[in-house]
Amino acid sequence: MGRAVAAWRSITLLHNACDRRCTAVLGSLFVVIGLLLPVWVLHRVYTEGLPVSVGEMIDLATDIQVALIAWWGVVLIRRGELQLSVGLFLGASLMSLASTHAVFGLRGQKLDAALCVLSLLLSGWMQRRRALWLVFVCLQLIFVIGALVELQQHRLYGRLYAPTWVALSVLSTSYLLIALIVDRSAETLRETLAESQAKSRDLERASQRLHEEMERRSSVQQRLVHVQKLEAVGRVAGGVAHDFDNVLSIVLGYAQRRDRLAEAGAAALVGALEGVEGAARRGIMVSRRLLSFSRYEDTYAEHFDAAVAVRELLAMLRQLFDADVRVDFAAEDIPMPVCFDRSQFELVLFNIAANARDAMPHGGRFDIRLVYLRDCRKIELSLGDTGCGMSDDVRKRVFEPFYTTKPAGQGSGLGLAMVRDLLLAGQASIDVHSTLGQGARFRILLPVSECANDL
Repeated sequence: MGRAVAAWRSITLLHNACDRRCTAVLGSLFVVIGLLLPVWVLHRVYTEGLPVSVGEMIDLATDIQVALIAWWGVVLIRRGELQLSVGLFLGASLMSLASTHAVFGLRGQKLDAALCVLSLLLSGWMQRRRALWLVFVCLQLIFVIGALVELQQHRLYGRLYAPTWVALSVLSTSYLLIALIVDRSAETLRETLAESQAKSRDLERASQRLHEEMERRSSVQQRLVHVQKLEAVGRVAGGVAHDFDNVLSIVLGYAQRRDRLAEAGAAALVGALEGVEGAARRGIMVSRRLLSFSRYEDTYAEHFDAAVAVRELLAMLRQLFDADVRVDFAAEDIPMPVCFDRSQFELVLFNIAANARDAMPHGGRFDIRLVYLRDCRKIELSLGDTGCGMSDDVRKRVFEPFYTTKPAGQGSGLGLAMVRDLLLAGQASIDVHSTLGQGARFRILLPVSECANDL
């Protein structure tokens, strides 16, 4: 049964949400009426015999007409013409009621009371107020016709005149109350539905604005990450230039000894060229690493070994610090598989290292540690310095955007805030422990990669 109703609703062509919800119920109602009315007609013919008067024949014909219209309404509903099916059914019902009251008088109420109430309900709930009150007026006219027919048939203009009109007034009052209840309840439902739809549209607009804002924020964050990368590149540029000076010095040294190397023979020249090649390779490695780090790319999580990534960055990290700062790295001699955006991982290291450099203007030590926490399946990345440290007030606000203790023009207050956001977005976490005058240590917990075997 449930599948049949679902199939029914799926093939209708209605665009109004309220009408679509009514299709199954209204279609079932028309099917029931289309089945019961012929049974009722056969029952009357069986118990009372074939109609002998024109009025009775018209009454039976209108009942059959209502049944046929009900079946036609089923077809119209399947074609998506719900309101037309309701309108045709109401018209046929009123014609049937009129013929019944014209034949039987007010006794027609005993036969078709349910059809009267159904007409009011359908007009009020499926159509507008105007249709409801139009049907109500038609019913009142039908009741008046029934009363007049009853008076004429029984010639009750004398002693029994009053009871007929009393019955008419009771009928009219009863159906007036029904019409008022249907009108008020249907109108309340429509108002509630309209408010709900308005709120739904507001929510859709708010959701769209939120989606656009999230996309804008993501775009801004990606640009900020790129800017931070370029800033880090600028910081290490001096050290990279020093490395290239060393490379060029080696090449120049071999070139200046070319005469002596030529006298020493081909073996000496081959050795010199191998030395030049080694120096050039070191220069290429530094430049490629710098270009790879500074390029603009989309964010995506990847699986890599954190220890390998840190070792590859050590040379560049050391360029951030002055010569009187020692950079140490320690890690267990096991794979450290993590699932994180690698470029953002590198940016996190550079930002924290840059803060450590600023905290140690007179030299010190910056150490990086990696530990595999098997109990919670996390990789702990610990970065500590021996700088000036932080007070409790500063430590509590260190990850707030635009909060900085540096002099104006020397810090934006966005570095550590961005570090926290990047880590949280990658299912990682960060906290800091610091004592004023005793340095600071940042503790980062990274998610372990489930694809460790692929590293």
